[in-house]
Formats: sequence, structure tokens, C-alpha cells
Amino acid sequence: MNALISAIRARLLTIAVWAVIILVIVGLVSANRATLARQTAALSSTDENVRDGMVLQLVQSGRLIDALTNTQDPNSDADSPQNQQSLDIRKNAAISVNHLIDQGKIPTQQAMNTLFLLCKDANADVKATAKTGLKKVGEQSDSNLHDVVGRLKDGDPDIRSAAVDVLGQIGGDAAFGDKTAQYVDAVILDPTSQDSAESAMKSIGPPAVPYLEKHLADPKMTLDFRQKMADLLGQIGAASAVPALKQAAETDQPSVRRMALVSLADIVLSAYTAAQNDSVAAQKAAKDPTAKPADVQKAQDAAKKAASDFALSRQAEPDLTAALQNTATDSEARSQAALALGRIASPAATRALIATLGDYDTRVQQAALAGVQEVGPPAVGPLTTALTQGDEQVRASAAEALGGI
Repeated sequence: MNALISAIRARLLTIAVWAVIILVIVGLVSANRATLARQTAALSSTDENVRDGMVLQLVQSGRLIDALTNTQDPNSDADSPQNQQSLDIRKNAAISVNHLIDQGKIPTQQAMNTLFLLCKDANADVKATAKTGLKKVGEQSDSNLHDVVGRLKDGDPDIRSAAVDVLGQIGGDAAFGDKTAQYVDAVILDPTSQDSAESAMKSIGPPAVPYLEKHLADPKMTLDFRQKMADLLGQIGAASAVPALKQAAETDQPSVRRMALVSLADIVLSAYTAAQNDSVAAQKAAKDPTAKPADVQKAQDAAKKAASDFALSRQAEPDLTAALQNTATDSEARSQAALALGRIASPAATRALIATLGDYDTRVQQAALAGVQEVGPPAVGPLTTALTQGDEQVRASAAEALGGI
């Protein structure tokens, strides 16, 4: 009998314990729901101060990203009412973080970590706002800028990508360009950050050119790395890189030489386009009666700079001509050279293009055809001569070129 009573008591005790556990769980769930509801209400408030206050609390507790994630319904479409509300909340939260940074209410490291996590958001507006905040923080001190550069080796590709974009924004500011490129250059040889650092250099643009030129000319660097440096210089498109690329185009290393030639051609093409566009913009501004004198002057200065850059890029003509005429040169390099020579449009460039109209490489031949058509009316005389003096392929291509001028 005593054993039965003991068993019943044990059973009742177990039931009581489970009841308490269930009540605690229910209480916690209810409290959590209440907390989420309170957070969501504050984050979606029309009062900016209320939103900023809640974001500050969540940032300080390290729970902002979790709170924002909890506003989403992963089982519903992006257009569902809840997810639309979540999107508005996330956009406003990113804005609030920027407000709090401006007010100095968030410690620097906490601000950086929060903003980089916001850069992982699926929405482009949220990312853009977070990157704006990171730019501001990164420009506040050398240590902050070093921190952004350090993210280039982060294990998360979204974080690395955000760092690349932010460094490009910081480097685009004349006051920070050289310093940013210098800091990125310090990690470009680190295998854990090299790819991201190269992307950052491209994003930074012209201020990165001297550092890329240094590595391009360094014989101690691997051929693959030097080739990448030549490629980046071409992608940046700064005419100031022409002398360094001309030197690289004379190296005895085929891969480096080929990329240097391609980049020289790319710079000529981009410089020509910029010169044309800026010239048109300057003329338009000069004719606009509503344009402010300062805006007209700015457009004219840009046009002069672009024209000067194109003139500098034309120094590549001998190298591009030699590349086009050398059938041992890579097909891509010869084709790009032909297109660039069409933009240079000098008598010597025109003759080189016409001589290539009968090339055995169809890709090169078509590029030469396109190039000579870009020369325009000045090419009519030499093309007419080619109609009677060239071989069958040259004559046919010359006739086609004349038809396209």
C-alpha cells in the first residue's frame, strides 16, 4: 500500500513539474511575443525619435539584426503585407543607425559591426544606407579606415563585397583617395584578402593607379599577379597609366605583354568616349541660357581634362600598331588594338588598319574593318586606293568599309 502511495505521489510530482515547465514556457513565449510586438510597434512608428530610440536599445544589446529578421515572414511572398512592413522597418532602421552615428550615440566598433551586418540585407536600399554610414565612420579616423580594409579578408562574401564598395566610396573622395589606396595596397599581397583588395583597388579608381603600376613593374611579383595589375589599370581607364603599360608592353613575358596591350587599347577607347561625351556636355552647357556660369565652367574644365587624357592615351599608338601588325600577338590584343587605332585615327593608324583588312584572323579582320570605319572621311582616300591595289580580301573589305562611312 505504501509503495502504491509513493508511486502516486511521484507521478503527481512529475505532473506538477511538467505543469510548471509548461507554464514557464508559455510565459516565456508570451513575454517574447509581447517584446516582439513592442519592438515592431516602435520600429514601425511614424515618430522618428521613437524609431531611433528602439534602434539604439537594440544596437546596444546586440539584438538589432535578430529583431529585424523577426519582422519578416519567410513563408510568405515578398509582397505580402507583413514582408512589406518588414521592408519599411528595415529601411528605417538603417536610417536610424545613421542618425545615431551622427549624434555620437553608438560606439564606433558597435556601429561598424551593425552596419556591416545590415549590408547583408537582401534589399538594395538597406544596403546602400548602411554603406553610407560605413563611409562616414570610415572617414572619421585612420583606425576606422583600417577596420574597413580589414573586412576585405572576412569569411562572409557579403561583408567582403560591402567593404569593397565602401572603400570605393571613401577612395572616390579626393581627401581620402591616396590614403585609402595605400591601406588597401598594404593587404593586396595577403592571400586571404588579395581578390577583395584587387576589387577594392578597381573601385577606388585613379588614386590606386600608382600602387598598381608599382606591382606591375616589379619583377619579383608572379606573372599572374602582374597580369592582374595590368588588367586593373585598363579597367580603371586612367590615361596616367599609359607610360607604365607601354613599358609593360615591351616585357618578354607574353601574358603580361598581352594584358598590357589590351589595357592600353581599353584606355584609348574609354578616353575617347569620355572626351566626346564631355565635349558635347560642355557645348550644351554653353548654349543653355539657364546654366549658371559656375556650371558652364565646370563642364568646360571637364571637357579640357578629358581631351588632355585622350591626347595622353594616344601615346599608345606605336605599341598598338606594332601589336596589330604582329600576327604572333594574341587575337584579343590585336582586335582591341584595331578598335583603339580607329579612335586615334591618325594617317599611320589608318594605314595599319587598311593593311589588316585581309588578315587571316576573322576576329582581327572584323575589328580592323570597324576601326577604319570609325576613322570616317579621312579614310576614304586610302580605302579607295586599296580598292585597286589590295588583294581580293582587302578589296572586298575596303568596299564594305567605304559603304559604312
